Amino acid sequence: MDQHLSKLSDAIGSIAVVLSNPEIEAKANDFLDKLTDQATTIYGQSMDALYNETHIGGGMHRLFDGGHDFFGAWGAVTSAVSDDSLWTEMSAYVAELWKDVVTPAGLPVVTWDQATYEKFSNLFEQIPGVTSDVVEDIVTYTGAEFSIGIIGFAALLATVRNQDASRYYQICGALGISAMVSANPLLVAIVIVASLRGLVGDKQVNARSIVVKSAGRGALYGAAVVVPAAVLGPIGLLTSPPLLFGIHRAEKLIEKRRFQKFAREASSAFLIERAKYRALPAPTN
Repeated sequence: MDQHLSKLSDAIGSIAVVLSNPEIEAKANDFLDKLTDQATTIYGQSMDALYNETHIGGGMHRLFDGGHDFFGAWGAVTSAVSDDSLWTEMSAYVAELWKDVVTPAGLPVVTWDQATYEKFSNLFEQIPGVTSDVVEDIVTYTGAEFSIGIIGFAALLATVRNQDASRYYQICGALGISAMVSANPLLVAIVIVASLRGLVGDKQVNARSIVVKSAGRGALYGAAVVVPAAVLGPIGLLTSPPLLFGIHRAEKLIEKRRFQKFAREASSAFLIERAKYRALPAPTN
């Protein structure tokens, strides 16, 4: 295994986890929004055509108007002008999606029927702590969430290239916790696909043990980074370093005690076998 590649995958995975903090993610979205030109174009108007006509969904219209998912946006862009070039349409498609994805509302993963979405939202809002805003966050993604998904995918790709199963599942665990806490649907999809791909492709006999131990360790580290900020806000960011240090020290202590137990058991077994050997009668001719 390439140690440099292992360190690179750890660094990239850590960046994705840190950026998944709700506070940092919100700041990143604000930064991206300020950098983006939000001037209205004929292509943007075409994507908003149904909303402009019916005002469906109000502030959540991107979920329902059919012009803001990947396929619907392309259809709206290509139909906006009859005689433009393919390059112009592709450029406009990327530009208009980016303009919308960096706003707080983000973009939908798929277009919903409004009645179906309301039933879905009402069902999830029965869970304690889940509000309508949380449900909306689950079914949409922002520019920061999209970028975090790409970074997380890059971290997993580096471990695949390095053939490091333990680190692969550890990053899956960390990203999985980050995705759930930040309600990032793209990162959730990446983690699910990556985990299934690893389990199906892993031919090792002890693959399940590797998954449980490595993913659990990664999830613990991920939770120490994203959960405090989600619960405590900006103050929670300050608690992550001592939590990570404490987890690291606890792991070292556990490993030390495991080694000491192994050494004691191995020494005892050796002494027992040696005593048995000495107790054997001398061979006779």
